[in-house]
Amino acid sequence: MDSFIATDSTKKLRPIYFIVVVWGERYTDYFLNFCIAALLSPNNIPALHNREKNKILISTTHEDWDAMQIRPIFNLLKQYLEPVLVAIPSCPDGLSSCVHMGIGHKLATEIAFKERAYAVLLTPDLILSDGTISAVQRRAVEGYHVVLTAAMRFGEEPLFENLNKLGVANIHSNFAKDGNPLIVSGRQLVWAGIRSFHSETIKYGFESDCFSDFPVACWWHVPEEDGVLVHCLSWAPLLVDYNAIERHDSSMLDNWTIDGDYIYKNFGNSENVYVCYDSDEMMLVSWAPMNDRPQSLSPRNILKNKFLGNFIRKLIIYETFNNKVFDPLKRKIFFKPVKWHSKDLNLTWNVIESKTKNILFSALGIHQKDKKVFKNKLNLYFYLFNKALFYSFRFFSNFIFRFIRIFNYYWAGKWRISKVLFDGLRGDPIARNRIKRNLLNLKLQLTGKSQ
Repeated sequence: MDSFIATDSTKKLRPIYFIVVVWGERYTDYFLNFCIAALLSPNNIPALHNREKNKILISTTHEDWDAMQIRPIFNLLKQYLEPVLVAIPSCPDGLSSCVHMGIGHKLATEIAFKERAYAVLLTPDLILSDGTISAVQRRAVEGYHVVLTAAMRFGEEPLFENLNKLGVANIHSNFAKDGNPLIVSGRQLVWAGIRSFHSETIKYGFESDCFSDFPVACWWHVPEEDGVLVHCLSWAPLLVDYNAIERHDSSMLDNWTIDGDYIYKNFGNSENVYVCYDSDEMMLVSWAPMNDRPQSLSPRNILKNKFLGNFIRKLIIYETFNNKVFDPLKRKIFFKPVKWHSKDLNLTWNVIESKTKNILFSALGIHQKDKKVFKNKLNLYFYLFNKALFYSFRFFSNFIFRFIRIFNYYWAGKWRISKVLFDGLRGDPIARNRIKRNLLNLKLQLTGKSQ
């Protein structure tokens, strides 16, 4: 890894505020044992050159805040930046944790905006590779306003089993008590991560016979290499420069997470958005238990057919890409591949990159200007007829897939939905608001305007 030499520019950087929303014993332990421990690796927070200005804004309850103070890792953190409590209430029963998380993000990002700081946005269940924060600092010095990294779900149990094989950490590691940093390279995280995909992420594999009905990413194994090539619609905003915007729009955080259209609403399609496409520069993994919203991995017979299977997969990509839940910035950066690799890159990656680009362009109807020469009108009419037939079939197929996906989603949550309906009939105002939001979302889903 190249060292990053301090210059006058780095020393004059405006403050960097690390932001995390966390509550409850389980996630507080994740935050202290793994997230903070990884942040304290040599080329992360300790490598910042303006450390006396920096803070970590922790949106949490008073109870969890008090529990953090007695951990040795927290005392080590205080040597590098100032922890600040951003008090939030406990998550009410019946309220989605994602919605409640938005409360903490609104409060903390408003502070960062008011004080014109940079923000590094984190989750408590997160491990960053050593050098990720140094790379973020480098991009800030270069003038970028936003830094994005690809984000997909990993399975908690296999992830820590594989990290344990590398001698990095296991689920019982207690970095919080030991007061030691967690040091892991990007290549180690990739090696462990690609062997530990959550079932949701497994289904994003384009060549899988259980390919997802709504793939927010598509990935391909690279033959003979320990890595995957990813085209992504799901991004984690790792750095945000609040001095670059005149107005801060956090309205979407009332009912959506910060990885939704928050960046686009505030920064648009800015050329000053830096996207990390190489895991050697920045790599992060976030996890969930394998039994948390598990996805069926049963193969679908139609996907086993080489011709029909690829055609169906392309239809699914088309439908997903054009869903209104994805903003223009996410669509713009979807086409460049992210390379997660645990070995040096070689020419094999270029071959797979060319292959995936052709697949995506074909799926989305993106082509270079037609240079076809037709010898007579009959050939022209035949070409146009085939093209019209293809797009018509794709339109009706997309509607069918959309309907099946929506049905499966609501059927899987039928007991939860029944409880909300029952509570709404009893007059519960929170449940009634959720019912209204879900009915509106269902309408948007059926028309392809929302996930």
